[in-house]
Amino acid sequence: MDIKTRRNQKKLVGERIRAARKAKNYTQSKLQELTGIQVSSISEFENGRSLPNIESVAKIAEKLEVSIDSLWYGDKTVAFIESAPNYGAKIVNAYAMLKASGVLKTFERNNNGMSYVSITKHGGPLERLHTSLDEFYGNYNTYSEPFVFEKQLKESVANSINNEIKQAEARRRMGL
Repeated sequence: MDIKTRRNQKKLVGERIRAARKAKNYTQSKLQELTGIQVSSISEFENGRSLPNIESVAKIAEKLEVSIDSLWYGDKTVAFIESAPNYGAKIVNAYAMLKASGVLKTFERNNNGMSYVSITKHGGPLERLHTSLDEFYGNYNTYSEPFVFEKQLKESVANSINNEIKQAEARRRMGL
């Protein structure tokens, strides 16, 4: 894991710990009482200054009644992809998830028997993501907080997709 990735991982894990702790209405002192982990360490984790070891993550997850994966990777989909043991498995998991959800469809070409993959749902937001990520990665060093920008971009596209899903569900309920 490179330095930037590790720094981002510390920040994200810390944010997830804080959010899970607050969801239970626990103070850092209460979490210390439950886990035996010092308040100073919990504060270091939550503020992204230190990455907890697996034993600490396990204790925190147990007492906050969340999965270790949810603290380490975020939502279940991300955990499914990111927890894969290697890059190839991550790609396969991501592809399988997109195919199963109907976002991607494989078509065969008649003339040479080759197949191709097409985006069949959420094309507009995904095209925006594709174009924006290309620009972002090409100008990465010009962003003062690149991880924040990337996170906001992904959240924005996810919101667009979620709005498309809600609109489609509303049309189905109305019989359209």
